[in-house]
Amino acid sequence: MTILTFWLVLPVFYAFFRYLRTANHRYTLTDQRLVEETGIFVKNVESVELYRVKDLSVSGSLPQTLFGRGRIVVQSTDSTSPTLLINAVPDPIAVSHLIRETVERCRAVRGVRAFDF
Repeated sequence: MTILTFWLVLPVFYAFFRYLRTANHRYTLTDQRLVEETGIFVKNVESVELYRVKDLSVSGSLPQTLFGRGRIVVQSTDSTSPTLLINAVPDPIAVSHLIRETVERCRAVRGVRAFDF
């Protein structure tokens, strides 16, 4: 009986942990940076300067596509986090266009031009 209870309770705790982890994972797009905040008890904040963004790509798995979600991969020249993965985004193409427009505005304000070597 104890083993059966353990195998029934364990998925509930795991689902609750995943919910907390997802609920405490936030992305904020400002006019200068893309900020990612993660962590349930200990917060980790990672930011990418928008003028450093080199490429955006959108993809998605079959379950994500069925639910209108997708994944945005942000490639940058940032030394600490050159690749930022934004997962399970609703309407990922529109969000990637928003990020791209904000990147272009930030580059124009700073007078930064991207060069490929």
